[in-house]
Amino acid sequence: MSQLSLSGRIVEQLELNENFSSQRKRFLAAGADSQLIDAAFQRFKQLKDKGLLSLEQKDIDRYPSLEKLQAVIAEKSGTKTKTQQRKEQKVAGAELVYEDTRYRVYHIMTQEASKLYGKGTKWCISTDKDNRFYYVTLQGTVYMAMPVLENDEKVAVWVNRVDNKKVAWSAEGKELPRMPQPLAAAEAQGVFKYVEQA
Repeated sequence: MSQLSLSGRIVEQLELNENFSSQRKRFLAAGADSQLIDAAFQRFKQLKDKGLLSLEQKDIDRYPSLEKLQAVIAEKSGTKTKTQQRKEQKVAGAELVYEDTRYRVYHIMTQEASKLYGKGTKWCISTDKDNRFYYVTLQGTVYMAMPVLENDEKVAVWVNRVDNKKVAWSAEGKELPRMPQPLAAAEAQGVFKYVEQA
């Protein structure tokens, strides 16, 4: 690598870090979570380095909010195409009930859909051996939140049929103390509710 090329890359990196610093302060002042900001900046840099952003999209200062930045990241991050999304939606036993820039939430109605959407998790309703899907769904309704961004993880939500109590689980199979923040909007809209099985 030539001296001039190396110097140019160093200057570009310094400018990028400086821009990230000012934008980070703005996002924090607006109440954004620092971990989400760092994850977004890391992914933004990857997309920029791969040349996947337009000239206008490469300007970090053009994003008025973290949500706007995340929307562009989701659009450019190798997220699933509309065709792939429709194919997922058509899987028998899964119905798309909510979608935003972070998650797509599916109402899971069959063990096959539970295994497909729960693949890679430690959920007892998604395993091949000792699967408890039918037992769990006799007592409530199952939803699975599929992440749009690579930094988020799958979340399962079960709604008790008796009292409509909601319980969320991480992909590692651990019960979460509360609904994850990125799914709060879905919860506020009443997405997670008990649905009588046919």
